[in-house]
Amino acid sequence: MARIAGIMRIGLIRSLFFKEMLLNIIKKINAMQFSKYLVAGTASLALDFFAFYFVLHIFDWSIINANILGMVTGFISGFLLYHYWVFVNNKFALVTFLYMTFLFVINIFLVSYLIFILIDDLGLPVELAKIILQIGMVAWNFFIYKFIIFKRDNYER
Repeated sequence: MARIAGIMRIGLIRSLFFKEMLLNIIKKINAMQFSKYLVAGTASLALDFFAFYFVLHIFDWSIINANILGMVTGFISGFLLYHYWVFVNNKFALVTFLYMTFLFVINIFLVSYLIFILIDDLGLPVELAKIILQIGMVAWNFFIYKFIIFKRDNYER
């Protein structure tokens, strides 16, 4: 019985810690910044998707090549918008670019792998699979940008 009580206390402490950690993250998210992120992200995702769709259907490119071209298009516009408008970091553009490029490479491999799972295993249309993965990227990229790439401590000397 004492062991069960101990386990329950540990679970309670963990849940309180998680709750506190989640509240701290929410407090750090600036509503205006998040709104700008959504606008910039929507513009970048639109460029990504339209480039993907265009070369996939007009030029009959493979899904992987179309996905890579679309993501490169979205990455370039995203870098410019996030760096200079959303997170307003006018210094250290090279450092920011290198961090974002590293994340971009991870995103390319992850999305290229997952798109085939959604298409082949789940039978989704290619366009729907791409949109679902783009929505997921928006979510995980915001937190990586906010708390890692554009974290102010990364650029203070």
